[in-house]
Parts: sequence; C-alpha cells; structure tokens
Amino acid sequence: MKKEDFEWICSRQDHNNKNDLPRVLLIGDSITRGYETIVSNRLRGAAYVDYVATSYSIDSKSYYSLIKSICSYNKYDLVHFNNGLHGIHVSQKTYEKKLEKMLKLFDKSKVIMTLTTKLFYEGKNKFETTWFQRVDERNKIMIALSKKCDLSIDDLYTVSSGLKKEDLYGDGVHFSNSGYEILSDSVEKSIRENLGIQ
Repeated sequence: MKKEDFEWICSRQDHNNKNDLPRVLLIGDSITRGYETIVSNRLRGAAYVDYVATSYSIDSKSYYSLIKSICSYNKYDLVHFNNGLHGIHVSQKTYEKKLEKMLKLFDKSKVIMTLTTKLFYEGKNKFETTWFQRVDERNKIMIALSKKCDLSIDDLYTVSSGLKKEDLYGDGVHFSNSGYEILSDSVEKSIRENLGIQ
C-alpha cells in the first residue's frame, strides 16, 4: 500500500439522534465533498444525508476500517459509493477484490455504485496517462460488479463529460459551483429513485 503526501478525512452525520426519515451515506473523495452539502440540502425533509470523504485509496487498511466504523454507527437505508480517483498504484485485480470486500459492509443497505468522474487534459494538473486508464478500468469494474450484485449505477462519468468549461474548476479534476450543482442533479435523482421518495 502506498500513501499520498497528504491524507485527509472529512465526515458529518446529519441529525444523528433522529430516525424518522431514511438515512443515506455518501462515500467518496473530494468530488463527493463538493456535492454533499448540495445533495443534503436538496433532500432536507426527505432523508438524512451523512457523508465521509477521504484521500485513502481502496487498498488502505485505514480506509476499510474507517468505512466499517461509520457503517456500524448508523443503519443506512442507502449507500452512494464513489471511489476511483486515488491510488494510481492499485491494479485492476486488487481494486476489484477490495471493492467486493467493501460491498459486504453494505449488505443491509441499498447501494448505488458511482462511475468516477472524468479527468480533463485541459486542467492545470498534468496527470500521468495511467490515471486516465485507471478511471476507465475502474468504471468498467464498477459496472460489472453492479450487474453481478444487482446494484444501481449513478453515471457521473457521462454527466461530467458533458459539462461546459465554466462548470470546471480548472485543475483537471474538480468542478465549479455550477458543475457540482449538475453532478448533484444526478446524485439526488438516483437517491430519490432508489428510496422511492418524491
């Protein structure tokens, strides 16, 4: 397991002492952190939305322990899982194996598998070509596992691919406020459809 120069974790539990509405867990990275507040606000009164976003790659023991701990803390009706933009060193085989292990933590919840958002060549960051390959590989694994386990897909890759220049942050990875609003449209829709709420 390799580590990044800086590792981080951000998390919040929404109205943690209440259980009168469905509870949703958003799992992901900085992209999830970018849309979680928007999604939470849009679902206010329909669901409680918790989130955990981190830089840990999927092969990190700390990542697995973190998600396991959060999932044991609350009963989640739905988990929206977004993972793919960290851990360039993780092979396809390892990614799939760790992803399947992670899914077992959600066996009592509905699960939405999120396709990783597009990386853009036009950004300030110059990514290794391998990163573009990794995103493609991981999205294919997400699709295959969703079919195997009968899980829903939230195709944020296609959504992000259709964004305009003003919707992008400019670093090749992240999005502007308008971009996150558009991503949130897809996240909110997928959650509402899977929970059967208006």
